[in-house]
Amino acid sequence: MSEKTGKKPLGNGQEERLGWFLYELAYLICFPLYRALWSLRVRGTCNVPATGPVLILANHQSYLDPLGVGVAVRRHMGFMAKQPLFEKKALSWIIRSLGAVPVDNEGTGINGIKSVMKMLDLGRAVLVFPEGERTIGGQMQRFEPGITTLIRKKKPKVVALGIAGAHAAWPKGGKPNFSFPLCSPNEAAMAICIGKPISGESLAGMEREEMLRFLFDQVAEQQCAAEKLRRRNRFLSGELLLPPVRPVWPEKTVEG
Repeated sequence: MSEKTGKKPLGNGQEERLGWFLYELAYLICFPLYRALWSLRVRGTCNVPATGPVLILANHQSYLDPLGVGVAVRRHMGFMAKQPLFEKKALSWIIRSLGAVPVDNEGTGINGIKSVMKMLDLGRAVLVFPEGERTIGGQMQRFEPGITTLIRKKKPKVVALGIAGAHAAWPKGGKPNFSFPLCSPNEAAMAICIGKPISGESLAGMEREEMLRFLFDQVAEQQCAAEKLRRRNRFLSGELLLPPVRPVWPEKTVEG
């Protein structure tokens, strides 16, 4: 694959071309789908480096997040998927072709870290949700410490990405809701904002807790920007009339 595309594959020959085709096909399907069903707005696509290893960190609100990020980030990405998704042959073949690698249920554990390192070694862009799982109440959760190991060992460029509206569009344990472009927008309207790349070298020298808080703040800034973007120049009602609140690092609670 040409370096100009920034889409370095994991496979070879025919598998490589097939994977590229399926990824582009998924984009052509998902882009109009997300625009039509959730009025998706995107800003900052050009901030993702076209080549070289990149770690894309995003908050995780919904089932809609991985494909939504794929729509916003035009560079082909690798990503982690839970092992049960690979148990059915047809689904396994599709998601592997799209760049997925299997990890255990603790996706930010040793298995997940090794999988991401392999993709970074190949010069890939890799999507990671450092919260480890979807939020239940819509608020950003503490980041898992595994990402600090990735950054210290591989020193990739890091891009913070914020997702807004996906929790209302399809909450964990709930049913999908929609916000159609020709109707008055509701809480299910989605937006994604992408920040400028951060040098992995500059991050690698930080203490673990310092780095986690810094990366959390970077993603929180983009998530707040996405909240503003989905509300801009729209006739709103309900909670969308309130100014967005930037997420803050959740302190650990002391159990009594």
